[in-house]
Amino acid sequence: MDGHCFDDLLRDLSNSRRSLLGTALAAAAAIAGLSSTDAKKKKKKKCAKKCKDGCCTGKHGKCIKPAQQNATQCGTGGEICRSNCDGGSCGAGCEGCCANGSCLDASQVSNEQCGTGGQTCFACPAGQACDAPGEGCCALQGAACGNNGVECCSQLLVTCGPDNFCCVENGGSCENTSDCCDDVPDQICDNGMCVVPTGSPCQTGWICEGGLSCPAGGTCEECPEGQILCGASGCCPSGNCCEHSGTCCTFQCCLSGDPVNAYCCPDEGCCA
Repeated sequence: MDGHCFDDLLRDLSNSRRSLLGTALAAAAAIAGLSSTDAKKKKKKKCAKKCKDGCCTGKHGKCIKPAQQNATQCGTGGEICRSNCDGGSCGAGCEGCCANGSCLDASQVSNEQCGTGGQTCFACPAGQACDAPGEGCCALQGAACGNNGVECCSQLLVTCGPDNFCCVENGGSCENTSDCCDDVPDQICDNGMCVVPTGSPCQTGWICEGGLSCPAGGTCEECPEGQILCGASGCCPSGNCCEHSGTCCTFQCCLSGDPVNAYCCPDEGCCA
């Protein structure tokens, strides 16, 4: 092979290699560009945008819904999950509820802003009221209780009845018969008090109609003839009852012309 032919062959091989290298580089660049585009398309969305009712484990982390939260992982509105869940956003030292980062004390807690342990304040549902700080919402008289996990408010002689509604026990204050608990048969509201009506069976300690105590016979009765209801003393001979004080005297009530100053005669016939 002469020298000219050999030089031409070398030039052809060199051009061929440059062409192949250029093609390879172009292909690599195209792949890299495609990968970059795909990466942008697959970029993770911020957790907070899709986690309105829960908390996020990170900016692009997992959304933890309320049902999945626990004492060391909680939050709402897409915030980063907190670990001080027992104390809410105000911390464990807050007995009441937390409003905008401030702990409300006993004088500030209300039915509209209630809560315990530093949790975010919330409004009590209809039929409920905010109990003392640290207690949360309680059920008012006539409202549902028991099965829903809510206790009756600390009202005198008000309890959660067998039908899971707050009702008034025997001897408690009432406005209507429907206020009185069904666990005492035939109970009625008489003169603002839940009592057992006359003629109905009763038990020791129950209050009968007219404010009378349940007699030994176990049936609420009216006062016998010649006796009157003498306040807390129950039935009393009419001449022995100092009505103003509700005292049934052993012998006689001395009126002294003024019922307010009436007194019991210590022995028979001693009234002035």
